[in-house]
Amino acid sequence: MKKWMVLAGLTLFLTACGGNGDEAEAPETDNGTDDETSEVGEYDEALAEQTYQQSCIQCHAGLNEGGTGPALANNNLSSNEIREIIVNGRGSMPAQSQLEEDEVDNLSMWLADQ
Repeated sequence: MKKWMVLAGLTLFLTACGGNGDEAEAPETDNGTDDETSEVGEYDEALAEQTYQQSCIQCHAGLNEGGTGPALANNNLSSNEIREIIVNGRGSMPAQSQLEEDEVDNLSMWLADQ
């Protein structure tokens, strides 16, 4: 009798864990790469280029070239993602703590638009 109860309990448990067979679909996510839906805020292009020349070009060279760091044009990153990388660093790139917050915001929006 004891084996029967264990078997019944195990069957009930496995049936309950099995679900109803409907597979839930993962919701679509917008990764910010669609030009029609991706919005970049307003930025000062001249100031962004100046900041890039002073703080980025040593490692990243020209926007389409890259150097020790990758090319930064057409990177498919949102301005928020770029901002995070500038502020916190990533991989071998150190955080760019010498930049003011407004410089980081301006530069990240400009880079996202390249």
